[in-house]
Amino acid sequence: MDRPVVPRPLWVLSALLAVTHLGMAWAYVDPRFVPRPLGPGQVSVVRYIEALGPFWIAGFGATAVGIALVLWRFPARLWIAHLLGLSVSAAYATAAWTGSLMSDPPSPIITAVLASSLAAVHGLAVWVAARVVR
Repeated sequence: MDRPVVPRPLWVLSALLAVTHLGMAWAYVDPRFVPRPLGPGQVSVVRYIEALGPFWIAGFGATAVGIALVLWRFPARLWIAHLLGLSVSAAYATAAWTGSLMSDPPSPIITAVLASSLAAVHGLAVWVAARVVR
């Protein structure tokens, strides 16, 4: 049986998303990127979740490795790797939005907007991969 072929634009998009998730995981591993202290009345759901365990490192790291592995070895399952990326990005976006909106005064929402956009791109990649890669 022939090995499925991932169209070049989807391959490049997938590789870029894998690198993005690798960067997100690295930001939680490298102590130089420790977030600034919260101000009075500020809430960070992202930090609460991170305090429970290395969820963001594991989630973003697993997505980066998963997409790279699937691109290299199992291209027909690319939609599954992007579904993982969508899940992790949506969870991060939800935590970022919740923390921003719970803060008094509200904190900047740029991280929430970027995470939401990342989740949306993964959603598009799931849709395209499920229909194009066979």
